[in-house]
Amino acid sequence: VGECAISSEDAYATPLGDAQIARDLADALSAQTEVSRVRGDEEHSIEMQLPMLQRALGTFRFVPILMSADTLDACQRVGQAIANVAQGRNLLLIASTDLSHLDDYAEVQRRDAEALQAIQTFDVPSMARALLQRDVTVCGRIPLLTVSVAAQMLGATRIQFLHHTSSGDVTGRKEP
Repeated sequence: VGECAISSEDAYATPLGDAQIARDLADALSAQTEVSRVRGDEEHSIEMQLPMLQRALGTFRFVPILMSADTLDACQRVGQAIANVAQGRNLLLIASTDLSHLDDYAEVQRRDAEALQAIQTFDVPSMARALLQRDVTVCGRIPLLTVSVAAQMLGATRIQFLHHTSSGDVTGRKEP
């Protein structure tokens, strides 16, 4: 099993139509780093992202990368591979994550603030020290670190938060 996996399917079906996988980019990434191929993957976060992206971007091709590694070294290797493949291309890099999976709204707010503070530094080793701790509930921390590495290698110098919310903010349910 490689440090990451890419679907061997041709597309993901959504209510807005098929989202095509960019086979050429998937193959280029496979040439840069160890990649497993999966068929019929059950990763669900992409199902939340694709319709939104289809609505915002229209027709596009993409490479869904599932991360199986859990170390900063792996994030750096895969991030470097992504940067190598992205070099000279007009690509959008996305890492999807939830910050907290807790029932206590006050604890969610505290932990989210800590995670956001670490992410805001855009210093990957500092981010990793904060996000890779055992009690951190950030589920997409490995993709977040990996995309941060790739973005920096491609010239990014900062992170800008557009919006942050939690389920308690949306539902109004804020009691423990």
